[in-house]
Amino acid sequence: MYVLFSYVMIITLNLFYYEIVLCCYLMTNQFFILIDKSNDEKLRKFKLGKFNDDTKEILKNNSSNFVWGIHRGKVKSSFWSKLKKNDKIYFTIPRENFKISATLTKKIKNPKFGKLFYPNDLDASSIHYFLFFDDIQKTNLSFNELMHNSIARLSVPVSGIYELKKEYYQTKIKKSKPKKFISPITNGPAKKNKSEIWRFLRDTKPVKDLKKLYQNKCQICNKTFEIKKNQFYSEVHHYHPLEDHGDDDKSNMIVVCPNHHTQFDYKIIAIDRDGASIIDNTGKKTLEQITFHKSHNLDKKNIESQLE
Repeated sequence: MYVLFSYVMIITLNLFYYEIVLCCYLMTNQFFILIDKSNDEKLRKFKLGKFNDDTKEILKNNSSNFVWGIHRGKVKSSFWSKLKKNDKIYFTIPRENFKISATLTKKIKNPKFGKLFYPNDLDASSIHYFLFFDDIQKTNLSFNELMHNSIARLSVPVSGIYELKKEYYQTKIKKSKPKKFISPITNGPAKKNKSEIWRFLRDTKPVKDLKKLYQNKCQICNKTFEIKKNQFYSEVHHYHPLEDHGDDDKSNMIVVCPNHHTQFDYKIIAIDRDGASIIDNTGKKTLEQITFHKSHNLDKKNIESQLE
């Protein structure tokens, strides 16, 4: 009799536990962060997990792998108090489908973190709110769908964080099982992510000048592609990264395609000391070379910065 009673108690306690877990799940809210196109470089690095040493140390101390900072003017105190652990956060840029989300592990308000996390942002000192995550996931939600199902009425896309209607995600989002987001090491132009179309640069004039000088063609493979009629696409790469105190001028910039840009970001390739040969991450020369217009040169100190 005692054994039967114990068995019944165990089952009851287990059912009670799962009810608590289920209630906690249903109590979680879902939000989306609407990002201005000028911050797409910040989002790109967030997706890749590319953070500076100060950020990595703070992430480690908070047992997280990713962090996103929000300007103090974009978050009200009452709204900030709504955010809690396990809430789902979606990320989107106007008219672009990034299709990524993350589950909140921790939130921190700290006016000192902005300059540590984003030392090259002009408004870094005003970034006070920070969301921490363990990983990033794929989602099938579009920008328009998130906008349409926001609790706040959004007639125009204004950057900030917004809450989704509960009846929406309880009937639709909860049914879809997200997949882990894995960023490709290389993705050629045919697989381009439209987030690369706009780039956050502190000075846009030299970027525009270089793209015009090279006719939007990659300095390595000489390729470009047409995104609209008579509108061609290329990217400008800061060879010595700005977050590592690289210069924001033409002597530290090269025009590349998305494929070679990704390889430079991951340090899969680099420019050799001769200023022309391309070497791999073992120091071996590849069959590729980079060419420069007579009016444009890459400073030797920037080349050396990636060969140390």
